[in-house]
Amino acid sequence: MNNLTIQETQELTQLAQQFDLSDEKLKVLIIDTFIEYEALGGDQSEAGFRIMDVYDHHCAQAAITEIFNSKEQYLLDIVNKFVIISTLGDCPQCGSELQDHEESQNGIYWLDTECSNCDYSCSNEPDWDCQPGGYAYDS
Repeated sequence: MNNLTIQETQELTQLAQQFDLSDEKLKVLIIDTFIEYEALGGDQSEAGFRIMDVYDHHCAQAAITEIFNSKEQYLLDIVNKFVIISTLGDCPQCGSELQDHEESQNGIYWLDTECSNCDYSCSNEPDWDCQPGGYAYDS
């Protein structure tokens, strides 16, 4: 079993309804079929990208035909926009694992968080201007 899925979107829901599938069933069907047809590799490095950014075009068309029993270009156009995400972590952009790094200065500690796959990062570093010595500190 792979650890990839597709990010929830209105287009995904509409396409699933059009073909009388649940959103979850369609996501699994797309990922598994694209991997089976070698349009996707199925590894974590594909997380965070649109399907169109990582697939082989000819294999993708064959996968779309298999999934929807149709060669309509609009189906590939819709699926192209879907974003592949990982199911292994909490990254809001790609679903991969987040790594925390503890930082400190002047006895104050905070966490810098970075994604192991994409460029997402965040920090709960304090606003230094509100700390003693900062211009906004009200002493």
